[in-house]
Amino acid sequence: MKLEIYALLFGIASARVLRVPENKDINQCPKDLPVSCSSSHVDNGCCTETNGIILLTQFWDWHYSPYEGREDTWTLHGLWSDHCDGSYSQFCDKSMMLHNISTSILAAGETELYNEMNEFWLDNRGHNDYFWQHEYNKHGTCYSTLKPSCRTDNGTSVNVLVDYFKKIVETYKGLPTYRFLEKKGIVPSSTRKYKFADIKRALKEEFGHEPTIHCDGGGDKIHEVWYSYNLVGPLLSGKLIPREPAARDNCKSDVYYLPKHQARRHQMGEFQEESFTISETEIELLR
Repeated sequence: MKLEIYALLFGIASARVLRVPENKDINQCPKDLPVSCSSSHVDNGCCTETNGIILLTQFWDWHYSPYEGREDTWTLHGLWSDHCDGSYSQFCDKSMMLHNISTSILAAGETELYNEMNEFWLDNRGHNDYFWQHEYNKHGTCYSTLKPSCRTDNGTSVNVLVDYFKKIVETYKGLPTYRFLEKKGIVPSSTRKYKFADIKRALKEEFGHEPTIHCDGGGDKIHEVWYSYNLVGPLLSGKLIPREPAARDNCKSDVYYLPKHQARRHQMGEFQEESFTISETEIELLR
């Protein structure tokens, strides 16, 4: 931990911080922008996302210890942009790719953002900065409204990297999945199974549309939820509109919603049931 702190401090001075000017076309966009992926298309990737389905994704990491986060909170996976047909691109623009995300955020004076990300946006092996870098380079570089070609210097610059992560954290905080389920009496349990339809119904009641839910452990252990949106306007300044799910579930009709401390207690011998894990490769196959 100390070595990571020293490396972070010494790296701030040399960190590559992405700073680009304000969007040059936002004031030239139509006043009544259409919803992305609608029939009223705007042929301008600076005004409307060309990849018009946006997914806010969260983990329930009951099987990773000690990096699964708070026991009453789903953690953040990312904010992804999909094509309107449900397919997606990745690692879209090498010129936009970055490293040292932590040092860039701290160099911009965004300590609060950095602390929030370390609380809620966790890598399952404890390498948060690498996870954030992966998410930005894989998905963040695919947003058309963040492209350098959409921006020009008019005397005021913004830190797009910081604003990108702020947008994600803000959207995530508006989707407290644990509380949504808790309202309907759906809480983690190592012995009780829930009807998958009841879980979907509880989340739909709060979000307005059903999310996509992924399970592991043979399809009966909840692991991840994806909330789908369309977007009006550019990512950073636009409005996210909840929509029907853009991907399919893979869960059985009856599922476990296991406590996060399940793995630790299993290791201590308090549970004798089989322990399931999921590899990083398997997670990537889901996405």
